[in-house]
Amino acid sequence: MAVHKHTTRAAVAALTISCLLSACGGGGGSSSSQSSSGGVLGAVAGAVSTPAQAAQVVSGNVYTSTDAWVTSLGLTSGSPYNFQTVYSVTIPNVQPTDAVTCNAQAEVTNNLGYDVQVDRVIAYGTVNDAYPSTGQPVTTENVSPDMHHMAINWTWIDTGNSGAVTYSLDLAAASTSASNGANIAVEQGYGYLRCAVTHASSS
Repeated sequence: MAVHKHTTRAAVAALTISCLLSACGGGGGSSSSQSSSGGVLGAVAGAVSTPAQAAQVVSGNVYTSTDAWVTSLGLTSGSPYNFQTVYSVTIPNVQPTDAVTCNAQAEVTNNLGYDVQVDRVIAYGTVNDAYPSTGQPVTTENVSPDMHHMAINWTWIDTGNSGAVTYSLDLAAASTSASNGANIAVEQGYGYLRCAVTHASSS
């Protein structure tokens, strides 16, 4: 079945590159667990939700969360899209000259009998049924019944922000064949959001 094509909107073009895990590792230091409240930065269209807590682990300059907000994505038949935050981390004391490299992974399962469009973006803040505040284009891919499972991997490098910044992996699902209550599963235990901070070297 035909799937509604998403119209990409971008606030700012961003550089996207692959990041090896070795490059994302922060310098030594102790590990600790934190929780983030996920405040929203920037204007976001639609309703905004601040989830209660998201567990994150801090190791040096690397912030990681495997604590998923949702177990499924509800489908819409088109715009407006229902974006949901799947993973998020909050980094304190970001400096404008810092480069923050975020790597995200999630897995979705389509148990429906038709193609489903899945939009993804790494964004600022957390959202529930809203268009996220982004610094990069939203991209989309279809997961078909024959595929059944789809792994989503995404990387983004952000710079120029300051203070406490929340980054999130936000996903939305849509199909012109969608019925009320239709959803696809977000598999648990297969995803994460990992953001590493690189400080500018002093001259």
